[in-house]
Amino acid sequence: MPEEFQEPSDIWQAAAADAYTTLGSGEAGLTYTEVEASRTAYGTNELDTVRKSPIIWKFLGNFYHLMALLLWAAAILAFVADEPELAWTIIAVIAINAVFSFSQ
Repeated sequence: MPEEFQEPSDIWQAAAADAYTTLGSGEAGLTYTEVEASRTAYGTNELDTVRKSPIIWKFLGNFYHLMALLLWAAAILAFVADEPELAWTIIAVIAINAVFSFSQ
């Protein structure tokens, strides 16, 4: 690379002739044999498909993050302390928080 390029991403600042020289190309582009050689050396110019996790797992993830786990512990302690109204209220807070977090 010419000295004016500090990073490969700086090539957009170069004159066209310098960019062609740096990239090993020309104004007409690559020939068919150059394209085939490039494909053999580097593979096709395609992005791999990333498998996304199902939407249900993203929703359920809102029930077991750190704050939700602390609230689950509080609900269990409320049941142990014979305070079912408080326990169910805490569980409702967990559910409402999960719905709002998921919708964002």
